[in-house]
Amino acid sequence: MKKFLLFFIIFSFCFFIVSCDNDTEDKTDHTGEQTPENDENNNQHDGKDDSEDETEVSEPYCGNGIVEEGEECDGGATTCTDISASFSGGIAYCNDECEWDTSTCILAEEDDNGEYPDDDNGGDDVTPDCANMYEVVKGEHALYSKGCLYNMQVGSNPFDLYIPAAPSEKKMFVAIYMQGGKVAKEHYSNHSKILSSYGIIVAVPKNDKTLEGADMTENKVFNDVWDYIKGESSNQTAPLYNIVEHSKVAVMGHSNGGMAALGIIQNKCEQPTCGMFENYESPPEVAAGILYGTNTRNPFTGSIGDVNTRDIPTMFIQGTVDGMATHADTLKTLDVTTGRPLVLVSVQGANHYGITDTNNPAGARTDSGVPTIDQYVANETIARWTAMYIKAHLKNDGEANGYVYDGIGESEDPNVEVDIY
Repeated sequence: MKKFLLFFIIFSFCFFIVSCDNDTEDKTDHTGEQTPENDENNNQHDGKDDSEDETEVSEPYCGNGIVEEGEECDGGATTCTDISASFSGGIAYCNDECEWDTSTCILAEEDDNGEYPDDDNGGDDVTPDCANMYEVVKGEHALYSKGCLYNMQVGSNPFDLYIPAAPSEKKMFVAIYMQGGKVAKEHYSNHSKILSSYGIIVAVPKNDKTLEGADMTENKVFNDVWDYIKGESSNQTAPLYNIVEHSKVAVMGHSNGGMAALGIIQNKCEQPTCGMFENYESPPEVAAGILYGTNTRNPFTGSIGDVNTRDIPTMFIQGTVDGMATHADTLKTLDVTTGRPLVLVSVQGANHYGITDTNNPAGARTDSGVPTIDQYVANETIARWTAMYIKAHLKNDGEANGYVYDGIGESEDPNVEVDIY
């Protein structure tokens, strides 16, 4: 009996050892590495679910505005000379594959050694001495890549003043921008900086009205700012001292500000940009007008008002997908406009806010038209055509005249169609 009991104890112990060994083998794969029995047992070491150990990382993609690995760019534009010394000029735009499109770049000529000369893209730039210096991508026809921003005040109207970093002895023409309805002056920053790179002083005033509220401009604001600028050009302590060309000035406007600009061009006082009993007289130096997103359609009756530019050169720049001031209504306005020269530049894929830093800027009415052109490309395109028109008519610049009127600009710019009336 004792022998049988001893045999039974030894047999039971051996069976237990074999069972434990088989259990370990079941948890080992063909590589010899320990494998989890199931998800529940595998998570018992820390009491956490697998998903808690993983951090979600957004995948990089073209179009998010961030230049990531494998991308040359992600929106925007740059000068061709910044891409390669093999180019002597032009602007490259970022395409849909986040690569620089250099199709409009101008090739540089090789030297005797088969090499391209270095291009510092400096031109006549000087380093400005100011608190608010800005830099801008200098286009093929532009002159400067730096400038100074000053916050000025005339009466109750603050205005932003953009002065290019030109040599101190250089005198420049002025362009004054009339803001769109409910569009803060700061939203025209890109446009103003790019425009100034062509050697043009740019002023963008803000105006508030008693009934309509903030950011609603009036004709008289243009006169006040222009008089102030002329006066400051003889003030030895002012940033405008001795750099302003007084003989001519350009007026620019967007939307409601474009209506004000039309009133200034026509020497005409009409609501809502001029008071019913106001006696308005346009400055005699007005020598060119450039309007964006502007037409004379009456919002109540739908009729198109006549325009007489008094033969002051006038350019309408219009986005083709503008849902607020439509391209069709601009064409109708041009049909009833007398006075020449008269030019229409249609920016393909731009909406009502192609001229502002961002689409549908805060505080402004929303345009339902969806732009298909990059915002900065639209800014640059509108500013460049504005600059060349101002140079053609205020400076009598032959290159600028050919750019606008001889088809040179239209052949170089894939984003516009130009009609000369």
